[in-house]
This record gives sequence, C-alpha cells and structure tokens, in this order.
Amino acid sequence: MLRFNFADVKESRLEKYLKPDVIFAVLIVFLALAVGALMESNLKEEVSVVKSRIAQLEAEKKRLRKIEKQEKVLREKQQELERKLAIVRELSERRKVPAFLYFFADPENMQGVWLTSLAVKGNQLELEGNCKTLEEMYRFIDKVDRKLGTVTFKEAKLETFEEEKLNFKVNYYNFSLSAELKNGVSN
Repeated sequence: MLRFNFADVKESRLEKYLKPDVIFAVLIVFLALAVGALMESNLKEEVSVVKSRIAQLEAEKKRLRKIEKQEKVLREKQQELERKLAIVRELSERRKVPAFLYFFADPENMQGVWLTSLAVKGNQLELEGNCKTLEEMYRFIDKVDRKLGTVTFKEAKLETFEEEKLNFKVNYYNFSLSAELKNGVSN
C-alpha cells in the first residue's frame, strides 16, 4: 500500500538552498579552485626554477665561448711555437761548431795571448794575435802545433802601446801564423 503525503511542508529559505547536493557541489567547486591554485603555484615555482636554470646555462654558454676563444688562441700559439721549434731544431742541426774553436775558448791555451783575427779557409787556419813576451808566444804556437795542426809561422814584430796622458808605455809582440788543421779537415 502506498501512501502519499500531499501536505505542504514549509521550508525556510536557508533549508531550501542548503540541500546536500548543493553543499556537495559547492565543496567540489572550492576543492577544484584550491587544487587549481595549488597547481598554479607549483607551475610558477617550476617556471622560476627553469628560468634560473636557463640563466645558469646561458652563463655557462658564455663561459664556454670564452674558453673556446682562449683555446683557439692557445692552439694558434702552440702551432706557432711548434713551427719555431722546428726551425730552431733545423738550424741547430745545421750549425755545427768546429771543434778547433773550443781550443781558443780554453783559458789555459790562451794564457798571456789575445787574438785580433781568426779566419778559416778550408783546412787552413789564419791567426793574428798579441802577447807580452816571446815565451808566451812560443808556448801558444807550440800548443797550436800539438793540438790543432802544423803551424807555419809568418811574422812577429815588437810594438809599443803608449798613453801620454798617463805616462804609460808597454811593449808587446804582434804575431801572425797559419796552421794546417789535422787530417786536412776543420773539426
């Protein structure tokens, strides 16, 4: 059996609008707005993080370009230095100091003697020099003859150095000689 109640129930305005469906709908709308606001703040935060990362990457790109420029300059310098080093090596290999010149660099061999001229023509050595005594000249000629090669004595003459202002006078011997280097080769 069915019963119908056709009596009018008086609802207040508040009860009329505060039905569970409406409250649920309002809650859903507020929840959606809150979730939207939360997502918006998260996205804004991610955007700011991405922007700062982009700024860092741009700074890194600038630094990398600067490093690449420096690397290019350094490579050019390296190539230039390698080219110069190759030239130095080539010149060093081609420039051989004749062994007999070391004789004249030894102070023991040159004791009391000073040279004014030294020339080499093939295996012939031409010398001009000075010394204070004949004994020093003889000792020098003997060393040249023993260590470098056969000496041909040309001339020696006594000369005087005079400084009038100091009232200074010194006698010395000027000599010239030639030597044929050992084995016919300038070492």
